[in-house]
Amino acid sequence: MTAPHPKISERRAEVEDQTQRSRTRRLMILTGLVVVVLLAFASTQSALLDVDEVRIVGAERVSTEYLRAAAGVELGTPILGLDTDEIEERLSLLPEVRTVSAATSWRGVVTVEIIERLPVARLDSPDGTVVVASDGLVLSVIDRRVEPADPTLAQDPDLGQEATEVDLAPLPPGIAALPEIAGAMFVTERGEQIPEVLNDALTVATELPGDIASITERIDITVDSLVLSTPGGGAISLGDARDLDEKFEAVRAFLAQVDLSCLETLNVRAPSAPVIRRAAGC
Repeated sequence: MTAPHPKISERRAEVEDQTQRSRTRRLMILTGLVVVVLLAFASTQSALLDVDEVRIVGAERVSTEYLRAAAGVELGTPILGLDTDEIEERLSLLPEVRTVSAATSWRGVVTVEIIERLPVARLDSPDGTVVVASDGLVLSVIDRRVEPADPTLAQDPDLGQEATEVDLAPLPPGIAALPEIAGAMFVTERGEQIPEVLNDALTVATELPGDIASITERIDITVDSLVLSTPGGGAISLGDARDLDEKFEAVRAFLAQVDLSCLETLNVRAPSAPVIRRAAGC
């Protein structure tokens, strides 16, 4: 058998050498990729990409600690894979939160931006003072009952003993300053909607201008009208919640001409033709 030509043998050796080098390069690249993936995975589980801070933006009335607790994000949690939709869903269940948006950053910060629901009115219920937002959602129910220092003072009248009136704690200043809606009794809980029958009164409370709010003691719901009760026993009848801007302008025109102490009733249901009844002696 004739031996291969030396050049053929040399070429064959070169091809085998190139093939071996190519395999070695592919193996090195594959190994490098595996190492990179492993390092990347390890970094997501390390302190390098952990949650270091939950930052709350937009909270003015609600405690940031309360919101952080409701967000349910623990410090040290891997930030990659953190579900911001779940954070938003948990916070959106709070009646104090109108809108919420959550985002993460590589610096280990979870930023939660909220827009709060603001209280616009208060109402009395058997369980306490109900604080309501403009969309009718109950923000809180404040139990104002004060336990008597001497329990024997509050006895059951069926046992022949006289029961004393329940003392009520004062409302916080910010709540006491809200317009009061009266004339409807209902039972509700935090996070529920108030009855639809109160919607017109709530609209008036929400849109009540500061100058008219300052002479309004409460908003009464009567059989046929919403009535602003004023100091001294006067009453301003609005009808329903339509054309409120025109009705408020009619009230302003009255206030500019007549002393409030002389008011018995002011009917602005038809704001272009208000009807005024003055108190006796004015």
